[in-house]
Amino acid sequence: STRELDRLCERAREAGALGAKMTGGGGGGAVIALAEDENASREIANAAQGLTEEAFPTLVASHATT
Repeated sequence: STRELDRLCERAREAGALGAKMTGGGGGGAVIALAEDENASREIANAAQGLTEEAFPTLVASHATT
């Protein structure tokens, strides 16, 4: 972990993430943050501005279709 990644996790939680953790390794890594909905996802991505080059909000369906 790095201070920057720790700060990203902290900012994500402050912005409403249900949880956030560092993943990856080597000379970098990434933060994965879990949001309750699309609005929270946007808030978390906005909170990351200035600490990271890019944020990738992704929607995962909460229901199955048959």
